[in-house]
Amino acid sequence: MTAMREEMKDNPDVAFLFITSDGDSPRGAYDRFVEENKLNEYGNHYLSNDEYLLLRELFRFNGIPRYLLVDRHGNVIDDNYQPYQFKEDFRKEREKR
Repeated sequence: MTAMREEMKDNPDVAFLFITSDGDSPRGAYDRFVEENKLNEYGNHYLSNDEYLLLRELFRFNGIPRYLLVDRHGNVIDDNYQPYQFKEDFRKEREKR
């Protein structure tokens, strides 16, 4: 997804958000991953285990990576999104406006 993030980074209709917890990603490994993958300019959130467990309950997922596709109004379009067709899905959503 690095190339896709780079291509879409200035698009006001796209936001990438990255969330993990101290239980799933030890801090040092997380910091290296963020740096290596150039994620510093995106919404990165390093949560406590309790906060992360709450998100897992709300969105019913069991681990990372997990992709959700959300529209501009905050509605979840797909809570088990497979990003291999992101460009096409993005185009379809823009045409709905």
